[in-house]
Amino acid sequence: ALLRPGRFDRIVKVDLPNARGRKSILGVHLRLKQVPLAPDVDDKLLTTIAERSDGLAGAALESLVNEAAIRAARRYSSTVAAQDLEQALSEFKRSREGTGPRPFPFSL
Repeated sequence: ALLRPGRFDRIVKVDLPNARGRKSILGVHLRLKQVPLAPDVDDKLLTTIAERSDGLAGAALESLVNEAAIRAARRYSSTVAAQDLEQALSEFKRSREGTGPRPFPFSL
């Protein structure tokens, strides 16, 4: 219904963020959700996570932060550690195996 003629004047395609953008997005979600971080989560680790999360959009990065927080809670920890972020990213990538990018369904 949303894509019937007359609903939208334009379709704007937005590219996925680069590594620097992904790091900024991770920082935003960690800050807005007030996720307490363990001392082993530093700027270098967030840079590494951002580099390894190629192809993920902002919503997927938010899910990554949520999954890391859930993993920390399962460990009865009050802080999210590096292992939580690493495992959340590994699980997220594993769950998306075999699903490649789909072509944009509309002509621009």
